[in-house]
This record gives sequence, C-alpha cells and structure tokens, in this order.
Amino acid sequence: MLWHHPSFSSLTHLCRLRVEGCHNLKYLFPSFLLKDLVLLRFLEIKDCNMMEQVIFTDGLGAEDHWRNHTILLESLSLKDLPKLKDICFENYLEFPWLRDLTLKNCPLLKTFISKSVSGDEPPIHQPTQTNNSAVLNEKVVFPRLEELLIQDCESLEEIIELQGLIANESQSTVTTKFVFPHVTHLGLGKLPRLESFFSRMHTTQWPLLKQMEVIECPKARIFGEVQISNQQPLFCVNEDTFPVLEELTLKTSDMIKGICDGQLSLQCFPNLKLLNLQFFPQTSTTLPYSFIRSLPNLLCFLSKI
Repeated sequence: MLWHHPSFSSLTHLCRLRVEGCHNLKYLFPSFLLKDLVLLRFLEIKDCNMMEQVIFTDGLGAEDHWRNHTILLESLSLKDLPKLKDICFENYLEFPWLRDLTLKNCPLLKTFISKSVSGDEPPIHQPTQTNNSAVLNEKVVFPRLEELLIQDCESLEEIIELQGLIANESQSTVTTKFVFPHVTHLGLGKLPRLESFFSRMHTTQWPLLKQMEVIECPKARIFGEVQISNQQPLFCVNEDTFPVLEELTLKTSDMIKGICDGQLSLQCFPNLKLLNLQFFPQTSTTLPYSFIRSLPNLLCFLSKI
C-alpha cells in the first residue's frame, strides 16, 4: 500500500491520482483513509501487475470504515491489472457522481457489482412482475454515469450482479428492470465469457444512449426479448430500450444471432443512423430485408470482413 498510517491530512486536498507501473503494489488505499478522500475526482490505475483491490479490507469489521460511504469520483479508469478481482470495492460504497468508467485488460474480473443504495437517485431495479416474494427495491449505483467502456476482461460473465436477493427470489419469475438514465456511450469489446447483463429475467433501458459497440462477445446473444430461459440475451429489448440510439457497431461470428433472432420487434431502433457490421473471415450472413426496412432513419450501412 502507498499509505499505512491513519493520519494523512494532506489527502483531504487530493483531487486527481494516477498510479502506473507499480508492480509490487497489491492494494492502493487502506479502508480507514476513505473518509479523507473527500475531494478525489479522478482516479486512474494502470499496469500494476500485483494489484488485487483498490481498497484494502483490513480484517474483520473493516467494512465499518466505509459502509454507505459516498465517493465523489467523476472518472475511474482501471487498465492492465492482471490480478484485479472486483470493481466495486466490496458492497458498501456509493458513486453518485461517477460519469466515466473504463475497465480494460482485467482478466480476473468476473462481474460488475450493483447494490442497494439510499437517496433520490432514479431506480435501477424495478420489479415489473410480482410473485409471493417481494423484490428488493434496488437503486442505481452510478446514477450520473455517461460512458461505460469494458474491454479485454477474459473472466467477465455478467455486468451486474445483485447480491441482495434471497434464495427463493433468485429463482422467481420476476422481471427486473435496469435503467441507465445518462449513459450516452457504451462499449463492450473482447469479452469471451460474457453472456448477459444480468443472469435472471430482466430488461434494460437506455434513454440517452447514442453510440454502442459490441465487439467479439461470442457467448452473448446480443439482442432478444424477455423470456424464461437459462440464458438471457445481453440486451432484452423493446421499443423503449434504445429510443435515441444513432450508431451501432457489432462484430460477431453469428450476425443473425447477434442482431435479430426472428422474434424481435421491428421497431427497436427507431433513430438508428449508422449500422456497422464487422464479420469474421469465412463467415457469411444475409440480414433479413425486414430488419433493414425497420430502420427508418438509417443513413449509413457498413459491412466489413
């Protein structure tokens, strides 16, 4: 760790921190320093071969240092961290001001963890169908997030994992709705194990999303409708999922599986202007004419092998 002593008054003025090439660094902050990082807005950690956690959970009761603690970060970038295991510093931190999140080349990262938070933020978790078990009222962890980029994370299987559901709820037929109210750019690239945003029945809504890339995610069925099955598509879509999406780039070995499975509503991309399809060599796919016709505002269609 860079800091070992609990009294560092100078940290209260720290606004920007970049850590790069510190190959013996296993943790960046001990948990007792969180209360001093009141002005930290920009954090970048890059090329640290031994980094496992950004914040060290120093034994039993360590979560008391940071439970329900608010971090005012606006930008978080984690790149080239081969031993990083989780992104959300366990389950106790809130990031109400985070606008940019970049994860690149973190091969041990398995999930992007969401938790219940308090406050007036727009909901990220809304039950749209009920059963005998009440679903927890989850809130968005990153209510102001504008850009989410995840690339080269070989172990990532799902983007969001809700840990608050009890066992009988996890097996229920409740459909969960995730809302990302301010995201304008979403990029997912080279995630060989990614299957879904959320493993159980769900929908997502991206009211301001304008640009999206999904590149080489071979296990994911990119678009589909909500259904009861063992695997949910990456995006369960309807007419309200991507209301202002303008640019869509996809690279997948099975374009029909990736774009449309024959069951999608033909009004799911009402404002799409640029469609960029990148095929793998020795594959050929013919898109249904009905799908192209369903894009009334399409101005540019690119196809590349």
